[in-house]
Amino acid sequence: MNKKLLIILAVIVSTLTIGAGCAKQKIINLTNLPLVASSTVTTYYTYNQPVDGISYCDGANMDSGGYKAALVKYITLTLPGNLTTEERIKSVLDVAADNEQFNRVYTRTVSTTFENGIITMHSADGWAGSSIFYCRWKPFVEKNLEQFSEVKKIEWGKEFESEKAMGYIKYIYEKDKKNYLSIDYIQWLNKSECMAKNIEAPGGFCILNQTKDIRTFEISKNVEIRMQTLSHTVDGNYNWNEEINYQKFKNIFTSSSSQKNIPYNIGIENNKVVEITEQYVP
Repeated sequence: MNKKLLIILAVIVSTLTIGAGCAKQKIINLTNLPLVASSTVTTYYTYNQPVDGISYCDGANMDSGGYKAALVKYITLTLPGNLTTEERIKSVLDVAADNEQFNRVYTRTVSTTFENGIITMHSADGWAGSSIFYCRWKPFVEKNLEQFSEVKKIEWGKEFESEKAMGYIKYIYEKDKKNYLSIDYIQWLNKSECMAKNIEAPGGFCILNQTKDIRTFEISKNVEIRMQTLSHTVDGNYNWNEEINYQKFKNIFTSSSSQKNIPYNIGIENNKVVEITEQYVP
C-alpha cells in the first residue's frame, strides 16, 4: 500500500514539474516578442505660401509681429518613436523650417537644448543680412513652440541680437517720430581677396557690391556715431573716431558733404542701429 502511494506521488510531482517548466518557457517567449513603437501626433504652423512670407522681413520691411500673426496654416505631423520633449521640439522645428524654406545652416536646431522648461536657441556666426533672417526665424520658432506646455521660456543667444555690416547709407529720415536709415550693403576685400576675384586693388583693397538691395533700420535714440575724416586736430591730422550727435550726422546727408558718399560700418541690436562708424578710405 505504501509502495503504491509512493508511485502515485512520484507521478504527480513529475507532472507538476513538467507543467511548471512549460509555463515558464511560455513566459520567456512572450517577453521576447518585438515591441510596437509608439508615436506622437503634433502640429506645426506655417505661412500659406512660403515665398510670400519673405516680404515681411526683406530689409525695407522688418515686421516680425506681422509675420508671426500670418502663421495661421497648421499641418498635422506624426513623429515616430517615443521621443523626449527636446527631440519632439527639434523634429517639429526641422520639418516646419524646411516647409518654410529656412536654411538649416542658420537655424542650427541641432544645437537647440531644453532643460528645466527653458529652450535655448543658438545661431550661426553673424553675417551681413542675419537680422533679416532672424526677423522671420524668431517669431516662427515662438509660434511653433506655443503648443508645448512644457516650454516656459525661450532664450536666444546674444548672437541673435546683433549684427555688424558695412555699406553706403542712402537715406536718413524721420517717420512717426522715429529715425531711420537705408543702407546698401557692400563687402570690403583685402588685396589677396580682390586678386582671387580678378578685381584690381590699387589701394590694397577693393569694394564689392553684389546686390543693390536697400535695407532700412530704425536708429536707436542712443546711437553712437564716430567719424574719421570730418575734422582735423591742431597738428593737421584727422580727428580719428570723432564722436558727433545724430543731428550733426543727419546734416551731412542733407548737404553736399563728401562724407555722405563713403562707406559706413553699422552695428545693429534688436533690429535697431546702435552704432555708426565712418570707414576710412585711403
